Amino acid sequence: MTVAAAVLYGLILPVVEYTYKKAKQPVTYTLVMEIQLVMCFFATVVCTGGMIINKDFQAIAREAKGFGLGEARYYTVVGWSAIIWQGFFLGAIGVIFYSSSLLSGILISVLLPATEIKASKKEKMKLKNTTDDGDHDQISEAQLAHHTPAHVP
Repeated sequence: MTVAAAVLYGLILPVVEYTYKKAKQPVTYTLVMEIQLVMCFFATVVCTGGMIINKDFQAIAREAKGFGLGEARYYTVVGWSAIIWQGFFLGAIGVIFYSSSLLSGILISVLLPATEIKASKKEKMKLKNTTDDGDHDQISEAQLAHHTPAHVP
């Protein structure tokens, strides 16, 4: 399933560029936003259909209750994640608008691992700081490597 998703996303960027080239009207910012809106709408419809079929909407409440930082923070994380992803998609489409799908793909390929590494280092620093403050029990190197807190309140 992950490979299929990667292939589909790999096709989206060139298809968007092809759509821009074959447009019978000038490609403007408004047209780019319309294309973004249509793509996101259909993605939402497909994902919502899949979630209904798999009964994933019931899992959201269970995940929120089991979230270590509380239900309110869970929904905050979900909301901000949706907003950030929209910014990502708009940025990828914008790079295609101003340059090419190749550059957009290169930027995604380079920046995604960079953000993962930065987030990983930041998480390790937070875990080390909580142990230095005495808020948690001893933390092992294995827990640091797997980003799991030693003690969840």
